[in-house]
Amino acid sequence: MKLRENADTGHEDPEYWYGAYGDHVVTEAAADICIQAIDPEWIVEHEDDAALIRDHVGDLPEQMTDDETAELVARARTVWDAACDMWACRVRVVDAYRHGDLALVVDRLEIAAREERKHGDNPATSALRKQLLVEDEETA
Repeated sequence: MKLRENADTGHEDPEYWYGAYGDHVVTEAAADICIQAIDPEWIVEHEDDAALIRDHVGDLPEQMTDDETAELVARARTVWDAACDMWACRVRVVDAYRHGDLALVVDRLEIAAREERKHGDNPATSALRKQLLVEDEETA
């Protein structure tokens, strides 16, 4: 295995990952509400969930109960925070690549993959690995 020369270092940003995440809250009156009903900009702007709800309650389905709204915001914040954490892991991978440190790239890829697998599979980290590394079978 070796570092790929002039590799594409692009990778999914938090907005993409959040937008693709499949989670929702089942409500009694408003059906299933996807977490993406909560704009990530709202999460960034509001450290407090109650303030987010207060400022954006009119942007959410009005049939939602207070508990359902709180659950939706909490789930959205959890997913957004995870998206940001995983993006930061991949940024550290790219930094190691730019420094030409194969061992550190591999180590940081494993950390990033482990974090991403907490939410299912690890397609973003796997894609980045293919972009940055030439595996032994490719050189054979």
